Amino acid sequence: MKVKYTKPKLTMSDSGWYVSIYYNGKLKRYKAGLNRISDLKQRKKEAKVFMKFMAEELRKGWNPESINVHD
Repeated sequence: MKVKYTKPKLTMSDSGWYVSIYYNGKLKRYKAGLNRISDLKQRKKEAKVFMKFMAEELRKGWNPESINVHD
């Protein structure tokens, strides 16, 4: 079965910021401590770093349905 996933996307809502992806048709959301950063410029910078990290891990074969990032 071929694994399908989307590019990580940043969502900034009233309930908080999170990075989301679809993995094999299932929505996965990750806050990654973003909402603890009060400076919005720094928060956006950290979100971009996290999205880049997630994209690279997905490309390497990471399965978000597993417990560890580094299986």
